[in-house]
Amino acid sequence: MSILSSLLRDVAALFFPPRCPVCGRMLAQGEHTVCTLCRATAPLTGFWRQADNPVLGRCRDMLPVERASGLLYYVHGSGWRELIRGFKYRGAWRTARAMGEWYGRCLKESGLYDDVEVVVPLPLHPVKRCRRGYNQSEYIAEGIAAQLGVEVDRRSVRRKRNTESQALKARRDRARNVEDAFAVGRPGRLAGRHVLLVDDVQFISGKEKKEYLVKTFDGKCAEMEGAAMAQTAYLNKVSYVIIRAISDKADNSATMDYPEFVKMAITHYVGLVKG
Repeated sequence: MSILSSLLRDVAALFFPPRCPVCGRMLAQGEHTVCTLCRATAPLTGFWRQADNPVLGRCRDMLPVERASGLLYYVHGSGWRELIRGFKYRGAWRTARAMGEWYGRCLKESGLYDDVEVVVPLPLHPVKRCRRGYNQSEYIAEGIAAQLGVEVDRRSVRRKRNTESQALKARRDRARNVEDAFAVGRPGRLAGRHVLLVDDVQFISGKEKKEYLVKTFDGKCAEMEGAAMAQTAYLNKVSYVIIRAISDKADNSATMDYPEFVKMAITHYVGLVKG
């Protein structure tokens, strides 16, 4: 059966070559789900290596937890947003499992999650699950559990009511929307065990993230586009130099309008390159 499945996948790839869901490029031989370049430039948080991190801090404000982390930062307009929408709304459940495996490897390598005994995906309401056809969190949980070498428990936690979508709600309304929406139906299976609760990828943004970066790295700005270009040039063995200028600090302190700034920045760039 495995030989037949492999053959069918190879035939399908001839007519429908697999593409990276982040950038849309056709995957090269040996690449799986996400291309090498997108993996290398992924906006990973690295929180799984930190015993104390902003996700844990936010969770501890609501309930007692020992560990918490998120895999990706939210980047507006990024292809990673489309990847997530793909497994959440467009049936790309295999992508969800592959992302879970990636995240699971990160958790395992950190050593901070070695005491996890069971992985529990956050359940969907039966109506929503029937409409969607699957629960993407279950596939993420499967990938994580496979790397940690533990079981997945899909039945002990259930959703009592069908809540409204969180996507368009303000942050302050999201907690209220899911209040009392879940229940533990089989407490004996979870009592006394270290449980890893899994939901869709956690996005970190806003004031908390800015304060964390400034406090941790004494950062004065965040530069992502140049880093992505530098990584691309490095992988292709192309010499490069990245020159950037800061137009403002996103706090209404700019001393000139943007078109004027662009003209001045171009003049400075040309002078630096020629000099």
